[in-house]
Amino acid sequence: MVKRYNFIDIARGLASIFMIETHVLNSVLSESLRNNIFYDIITFFNGLVAPLFLFVSGFTFYITSV
Repeated sequence: MVKRYNFIDIARGLASIFMIETHVLNSVLSESLRNNIFYDIITFFNGLVAPLFLFVSGFTFYITSV
């Protein structure tokens, strides 16, 4: 039986939540609100969601195959 690691489950959950937030924000937010520094900061962090999801998936695959 494979041991569960809580930090992997938490990271996967956060990546899923932030991925939903990214898609909702990009589809709902009006163009006039996208021209400020807050949106630029959110866009930067939203760009980290896909690499986090891939990293967690790869790490999970490594743990289960060792």
